[in-house]
Amino acid sequence: MSLKKVTASELGEWVNLQVDRIGKLANEGVTVKLDHGKYDLKASVAGYVKFLQRSKKNQWDVETGDRVESLDHVKERTRKMKADADLAELKVAEAKGKKHDSDAVRAVMNEQVFNAKARLLALSMKLSAQLTGIESQAQRKEICDELIYEALNELKEYDGSIFINKYFDDRKTVAH
Repeated sequence: MSLKKVTASELGEWVNLQVDRIGKLANEGVTVKLDHGKYDLKASVAGYVKFLQRSKKNQWDVETGDRVESLDHVKERTRKMKADADLAELKVAEAKGKKHDSDAVRAVMNEQVFNAKARLLALSMKLSAQLTGIESQAQRKEICDELIYEALNELKEYDGSIFINKYFDDRKTVAH
């Protein structure tokens, strides 16, 4: 059988590659360069097919012709599927009010602490007005306790809707 010589451009048409890639593959021993600018067509095509078969991106089962995924590809796809499932789970939990955006939690907690601090600082004014003229220490203590508990009750109850509303209000502000 006679040797068929082709140019890099012609070989590129056979294997769907650019001329510079044909040259690089020749340097790697994949394509067979005969002399200046000429390649052995049959040997180069066979070399390129073997190169593709060895490539991790192009594994094919010889008997069935089905693509065989590399272990790296399977791991990467599994990792992506897990990340997608985790994200979907977080979104469901967030929609049910079981998980909250950390920025919303921070904003709501800062607001609640600020409000409690303001109430506690205002106690002295309220107390001085309400305790005027009360002689009984027990009554003064009862009034003090009542005002202190009133101030602290703001921090007592968890209300998930505050976080949800704050989160969605902040998202609307950012979106507009």
